[in-house]
Amino acid sequence: MRDVCMKDGITKLAMPRIGCGLDRLKWEKVSPIIQEAFADTDVEIIVCTL
Repeated sequence: MRDVCMKDGITKLAMPRIGCGLDRLKWEKVSPIIQEAFADTDVEIIVCTL
């Protein structure tokens, strides 16, 4: 996802809490991984929840 954003010039990305629904991962563990992956980019990540 990071590579696609960088390649295509995407600066904003909206996503759900990936892996935290049916996969039952804990958002507290997933969020830091996503933050680390995008840390050196200008991509703004917006997490959508219901």
